[in-house]
Amino acid sequence: RIGAKYEHFTKVAGTAAAKGRIFDLATGEWVLVVDCHIILPTLTLDLFLGWIRQQPADCKDLIHGPLIGDGGLDDIIGTEMRPGWGSLMYGQWGVNPLVHTSLEPFEIQMHGCGLFACRRDQWPEFHPLLRGFGPEEWHIHQRVRRNGGKIYCLPFLKWCHRFGNPDGTRPPGLA
Repeated sequence: RIGAKYEHFTKVAGTAAAKGRIFDLATGEWVLVVDCHIILPTLTLDLFLGWIRQQPADCKDLIHGPLIGDGGLDDIIGTEMRPGWGSLMYGQWGVNPLVHTSLEPFEIQMHGCGLFACRRDQWPEFHPLLRGFGPEEWHIHQRVRRNGGKIYCLPFLKWCHRFGNPDGTRPPGLA
């Protein structure tokens, strides 16, 4: 059974607080956080649900998938981020060649948090003082590691991040 719930969350401004709130509201064993402007290819959720059923009950890992561009499933523009500043954010996109040769998860340093998953009972939480656009990246990856988990990219968990805004407005931090 897959359910969905919407909560208009305005208590704290920022992406980390809103994403952390999802774990407060969730009732399932696993939580998949997906930004509202993310598009998933057909069968992605089915593949992911099959994968999580095979994971141990004490899994402490944080799960990501490859970011694809507008050119389709083979237009992979990021399997991970590397620590470093640029383009008004911390973390620079890179593509691990393993994404082209294997369906097996591979370990990564960090990733953008437009889509990620974690067992609800193993969620290490975002620091409550994080504010603004994108402070959760790298921060949550370090917290997961300190909790005994690893960060993985699942090659089949592809997602497209609609960076452009149809109405022409610029994203927070770029206005």
